[in-house]
Amino acid sequence: MKKIILSLLLFSALVNAADIDQTIEQIQLAEGTEKVQLMNEFKQELMSMNMEEREAAIEKLKLTMQMTNSQISSQEKIQNRIQMSSRIESQSEIQTQMQAQMQARAQYMNPVNVSTPSTNTMSSSGF
Repeated sequence: MKKIILSLLLFSALVNAADIDQTIEQIQLAEGTEKVQLMNEFKQELMSMNMEEREAAIEKLKLTMQMTNSQISSQEKIQNRIQMSSRIESQSEIQTQMQAQMQARAQYMNPVNVSTPSTNTMSSSGF
């Protein structure tokens, strides 16, 4: 009899753990009001659990949410690095264009003097 009761409790715990995993996954995928509704349903399920099951379910939810937040944080960091690189490249291109424009203006404002042959050449006689 004890084996049957323990088996039923273990089976119940396994089924309950699978339900909790599924519920947590649904919460993660949901957005907006659906997410709120699923969280409320999850809270209702928590109230029907005993203390150990409740603690395990809450811990599982925390870990899952932390992993999700760290993944989001990593993705945000990568996006920020990409954006920063793009900005640096854009600024570098702008600086290069500005330098080219400044050089073009300088050449326009100060044209290079073309030297003309000198009229003071010595005669072939040496005087």
